[in-house]
Amino acid sequence: MAESRQGNEPSEPLLLDKYRGCLMGVLLGDCIGGLFDFQWRIDSLPPRRVEQIEDSIWSHLKNYVQPSLQYTDDTSMSLSLAESLLKNCGLDPKDLARTFVDRYLHEVNKQLCYAQVPYDVFDVWEEMHFEGDIFAPARRRFGGVGSTGNGGAMRAAPVALFCGGDPDALVQAYAVSLALHNNAPLDVELFLNQLLEFNRRLEDGLLEKPFTKRFEIVRQLLREDNVEATEVVRQLGHSVLAVDAMPMALFCALRSLKPIASVNREHEIERSIIYAISMGGDTDTIASMTGAITGALFGMKQIPSSWITMCEASEKLLAVAEKLFLHASAKIASSCGSD
Repeated sequence: MAESRQGNEPSEPLLLDKYRGCLMGVLLGDCIGGLFDFQWRIDSLPPRRVEQIEDSIWSHLKNYVQPSLQYTDDTSMSLSLAESLLKNCGLDPKDLARTFVDRYLHEVNKQLCYAQVPYDVFDVWEEMHFEGDIFAPARRRFGGVGSTGNGGAMRAAPVALFCGGDPDALVQAYAVSLALHNNAPLDVELFLNQLLEFNRRLEDGLLEKPFTKRFEIVRQLLREDNVEATEVVRQLGHSVLAVDAMPMALFCALRSLKPIASVNREHEIERSIIYAISMGGDTDTIASMTGAITGALFGMKQIPSSWITMCEASEKLLAVAEKLFLHASAKIASSCGSD
């Protein structure tokens, strides 16, 4: 079933810019958010935390050789997913597993970023030589019911970019897809209605509908002026759970479409990333997911060049974004999988 879009479909050059902006938003949120990961909880949100974030950004820009910020497992696994999708012109679970493990083994300085669960699964995949039921280790690890963590949502942006206009992905990927194919200014109510309808189909038949409930809370919070961060965190959460992280990222992205008194930034992408980090908790993942949405909506034109050079692998992310765009545009279908 075709989904309605707001406004006119972006032109081809603008769409490429939005692809780049999306993955750059992933990287920026991850790198800057990683500086504050789990430093602040709901009961310990310092009043001057935005100033701390701004001071840290300024310090890294002025006092360090660039790039001075490293990405974490969030960007690493997003890159692996994008590269495997491009290599195979679609999802190849065994190749994706091998790509995850290869990058993990080669990025020794990032191994501490990973939770224990992926490491355990990676170890079993190697023992299996990436053969057989590649999903079995994760099923066993989570008792057959799947993980409730935010890792899947965190890595969802490449899925939306790879699929182009086909929103056949999970909620975060669909939010990115909606942002990608709409021009600012965004009709927030329509955006939320489309996202809620998509999510209701996903949760149809479930006794509990956690995401639907959270997205309704997002709608209510967006209607309030100057809602306190502690109240947002109390209602949405900022943990590693997907049911916390995805609604929080959505709220931060949509709230940043208007000025925020505490965040003195003119452009929405910068504002959204800093605002997401100021919510505390799992800051690298939530800010990365937030940046993916606002980056897809506004594109590269809003992102300061200094922020780009501050983060490692920015050129690689931009190159991958262009490949995803070309694939989605069906311009290099015959060469998909080549180097």
